[in-house]
Amino acid sequence: MTKQQIENCFKIIEEYQDLKEKLSHIEINWETDLEKMDFSKLRSNVSFDKTIARIDKYAIERFLDNETELNNFLVSKETIALIKFICTGAKIIPPLQIKLLKYNGETYKIEEMSDLCFVDGNHRLTLSTYLGLKEIPVIVSEYIKNYQFPVSKWDFDYNDTTFTAKSKNGKHEFVFEIERMNIWEDLFFKNIVEVVVF
Repeated sequence: MTKQQIENCFKIIEEYQDLKEKLSHIEINWETDLEKMDFSKLRSNVSFDKTIARIDKYAIERFLDNETELNNFLVSKETIALIKFICTGAKIIPPLQIKLLKYNGETYKIEEMSDLCFVDGNHRLTLSTYLGLKEIPVIVSEYIKNYQFPVSKWDFDYNDTTFTAKSKNGKHEFVFEIERMNIWEDLFFKNIVEVVVF
């Protein structure tokens, strides 16, 4: 080890002890107005339709399984940054729950892929659990993640920036940004183009 690495170890120990003290009286100031939420401040880059999003309450049931997991959680860089941010008094964006959907290009209908699941906010949720909160606000929304287009019913066009799927009956059209999509090969054997957006 170098002298600098040893000094860094002692800094982490000191910071960890300071955080434990702060956790004994910390309060999370949740932002519950969707219009005031700046999602660019989040580390994650999740997509969802804010126009159909709502704020709901989530009853916390989970907790870290053991003391080692809890200690690892508390000393992670992300948790330390979150606690410091909360201590500034800034409003915190609640975790995000999404119901994943898929568009079925055979029937031209949207179908459910999953129940509600957390796609953002694991550190905020775990910290809330650690603090003993019984209920927290969450953002709830839906998101069409997969689009399945049978080649027999759809035409496709693409360029350097966009990929377009148009139904052959002329009633449906989807335009995707190429940098925010992938085409999965899983359904090629069924002659289906599956676009996955992120």
